[in-house]
Amino acid sequence: MPRLLLTFISALVLVHPLISFAQEPGSRAEEQASEQEAKARNLTPPPSSWIEQRLLSVENAGGFGSARGFVAKFGDIKRGSGFEQGVGYGYTTASGAVFSAKGVYSIKNYKLLQALVQSPALAEGRLLFRASGRWQDAPAVPLYPIGTNPSEFRTDYAETKTEISAEALLNPLRFIRLAGGIGLEQFNTGFPHNENPIGLPLLDSLPGANADPDYVHTRLSAALDLRESPGYTRSGSLLTAAFHDYHETGGGGLSFKRVDGGAEQYLPILHGNWVIFLGLWASTTMTDGGQ
Repeated sequence: MPRLLLTFISALVLVHPLISFAQEPGSRAEEQASEQEAKARNLTPPPSSWIEQRLLSVENAGGFGSARGFVAKFGDIKRGSGFEQGVGYGYTTASGAVFSAKGVYSIKNYKLLQALVQSPALAEGRLLFRASGRWQDAPAVPLYPIGTNPSEFRTDYAETKTEISAEALLNPLRFIRLAGGIGLEQFNTGFPHNENPIGLPLLDSLPGANADPDYVHTRLSAALDLRESPGYTRSGSLLTAAFHDYHETGGGGLSFKRVDGGAEQYLPILHGNWVIFLGLWASTTMTDGGQ
């Protein structure tokens, strides 16, 4: 009897692992399926931080470039104006139309008022129309003699510019941008508001002094944009070209044309954590005979 009991126990010890091994895959798979089903029933989104919630609300409203409410504005009057600050207001309709306006003032008494209206995106997001009005006053713009030699002799002049313009922007392909526009620009120039007497004779010696031209400004531009995105990119290229025609309406000799060109290249290094930026820009002006 003891020998028979020992043989039975030994057989049970040998057979049990085989039975367990044969049953484990199926039972384990069923157990995992039950656990996954239980987790699926109790899924909850991970909690978002306050910063993530604010960024998500901005993105859902159209991104940082979308106009909304009152915001602080800096710069954009005229080079040499010094520190500039002001306030702006923007509103985006449900259809995507945009209205924005701003007023800016600098420590050198430069002033700017501007308003812009933009249509909703048309033609499946490929076409936009814009219209804008702008007034800026620069009471003391630095002015130097014409020539290649540096000179410490300088004076100032005052310039007020009023502009009304409209343009169309077309993206026939994701990486191609085309634009065309027309505007009326009026310039009023004269002695600086501080009336610095030292350099005033320089104003009369320069071409175009006290001319106050009114221009019809037409422009065409094209861009080949191979960057990751217009707002922020770590790689890609951008090639731009623009043609401007400033036609003086008064029949004077101050009409001219301008061509601008630019090239940008972004080179990611160190797994994209750093970017080498290369840029080249050039502009040239042309006039007809006697202009």
